[in-house]
Amino acid sequence: MSLRAIAAEARMTPEGVRKMLKRLDEQAKAEPNVPES
Repeated sequence: MSLRAIAAEARMTPEGVRKMLKRLDEQAKAEPNVPES
């Protein structure tokens, strides 16, 4: 899903905001190339 689609969903409902954050969190965990500092 594109970030634009996620943002559009998030604007629609508070539920969308939680889904967006959960999705981004899962995406971050799935990408081991993210530096942790």
